[in-house]
Amino acid sequence: MKTRRMFAGVVGVAMALTLAGAVFAVDNNTPLTQTGTEISASDPAFLDNSKCTDVAPGTAVWHFVFTDDQDGISGHFAFSDGDQDLVSEDQGNIQAWNIVTDADVTLDGSNTWTDGTGAQFNLSHTCVGAPENTPTPTPTLPENTPTPSPTLPQTNTVDQIQSSGPGASLTVVFALILAIAGGLVAYAMRPRRVGNR
Repeated sequence: MKTRRMFAGVVGVAMALTLAGAVFAVDNNTPLTQTGTEISASDPAFLDNSKCTDVAPGTAVWHFVFTDDQDGISGHFAFSDGDQDLVSEDQGNIQAWNIVTDADVTLDGSNTWTDGTGAQFNLSHTCVGAPENTPTPTPTLPENTPTPSPTLPQTNTVDQIQSSGPGASLTVVFALILAIAGGLVAYAMRPRRVGNR
C-alpha cells in the first residue's frame, strides 16, 4: 500500500513540475499583427514608396511600429535571408524599426515578434528601390572600316535557257546503246528450234 502511495506522489510531483515549466517557458511577447503570412516587400497592401526617400536600387525598406512608447524594446524579424534582432527607435510616442533588405527577400509573419507588451506590433509599410537601368551598348565599327554593300542576285534573264548539260545527253546515249546491246544479246542467246528438214 505504501509503495502505491509513494509512486502516486512521485508521479504527481513530476506532473506539477512539468506544468510549471511549461507556464514559465511561455514568453510574454507580442506577435506581429500580420502573423501567419509570408509578405514580400512589393506586396501592394504594404508598398508605399511615397513614405521613403533614397531607397537604393534592388533593396527594400521595411517599416515596423509598436504602438506604445516603451523605450528600446527588442524586435525579432524572420526574413527569408536570415533572422534579425534589433532594438527599436523612438518615433514620437511609438517605437519603430526601419530595416533594409534585398528587394526579393520575404518576411515570415509567424516568426516575427517584439518583447514589448500591451500594444500592437505592425508592419506599417515597405518601400522598394527601382531597379537600375543598364543601357544596352550600341555596337561601333572601328575607324576607317568600309561599310559593306549588299550583294544583289543577278537579274539579267537574257539567254538564260536551262539546259541539261552534256552529262544528261551522254546518259541518254549510253542508255540507248545498252538497250540495243541487251536486245542483241537476248536475241543471240535464244534457243533455236530445230525443225524437220
